[in-house]
Amino acid sequence: MPVSRIPREARVAGVMVRYLAALPPLSGSVLAVDDEAGAVEAELARGGALVSAWRRRAVGDRPAHPWPPDGPFDAATLRLPKGRECLRMALHATVSRIRPGGSLWLYGSNDEGVRSAGKLLGSVLGEVRTVETRGHCRFWRAVRRAEPDQLRSDLSDWESRFTLELPGGAVQLLSYPGLFAHGRLDDGTRLRIGSLPGKLPGARVLDFGCGAGAIALALRRRFPEAELDLVDSDALAVEASRRNLPGIRVHLGDAWSALPSSARFDLIVSNPPFHRGKEEDFQLINRLIDGAAQRLRRRGELLVVAQRRIALGRWLGDRFAAVRVESESRGYRLWLAAQSLWRG
Repeated sequence: MPVSRIPREARVAGVMVRYLAALPPLSGSVLAVDDEAGAVEAELARGGALVSAWRRRAVGDRPAHPWPPDGPFDAATLRLPKGRECLRMALHATVSRIRPGGSLWLYGSNDEGVRSAGKLLGSVLGEVRTVETRGHCRFWRAVRRAEPDQLRSDLSDWESRFTLELPGGAVQLLSYPGLFAHGRLDDGTRLRIGSLPGKLPGARVLDFGCGAGAIALALRRRFPEAELDLVDSDALAVEASRRNLPGIRVHLGDAWSALPSSARFDLIVSNPPFHRGKEEDFQLINRLIDGAAQRLRRRGELLVVAQRRIALGRWLGDRFAAVRVESESRGYRLWLAAQSLWRG
């Protein structure tokens, strides 16, 4: 099968597994970071290593955590994260868990920018070298010095606070690198906040893919008596939301499986991602639509924003009796869907 036809995650993990299989088996304790499908972990364990995992994102039944386990570990593998600041944070977190003299392997695809990642890796660990290039991927290896310079080893070292202008006034929002719209309101989120319902007393509301909780803050401000639930697969998003909205139920997990099966909602709001890395991916929006059709109460509504180019109305129409564009901006449309027809 041509390289371009293989999903990126499977391709990159497969190349890393083949590279590890060609090495003398790694012994001791190894931390595998952001190995989404667990293939690298399995190969390390097959070679006799004692493997621990750290994932930011929950995938299936694989748990996620905002920060790595304490260690210390003899070595670590790190899947290249998206974005330079995310890479910087992941490097500091991972290196802080490796014993002095331990090795770190950083791996990723060339079209994700792994070739330029060596400079940042070297700024944390000093000497770094490319140990393999194959399958349109690159593998860097570095060794931890006794005391890396200015190592930021705690999650609190990466907190940022931003002022966001919401209807009713400004709020302070805590965030971390890699969270959607880190430090600002993107156009889609702004459109969604500006089109919240006029009345929602006593309703149960779900923010699906909550990020740092900006939408939920706007919901709580407009509907203080509403019962709010938030869900996200990113452990750092859940951590930020819990800090930003103390006392609100925030669920960590892979979409609907993170929520109680009995939970039903009067309103579900979402600004879902349509990309997985650089690749367009519509799996999450399809799962959102399918699940919302089952989880909404009889007169419940789904409010979801998407870029204008995406044929969201057709997908919603396959599962809902009533679908309309609630509002739109230059680049986005806010869709409203319900199982009962509206009057008027």
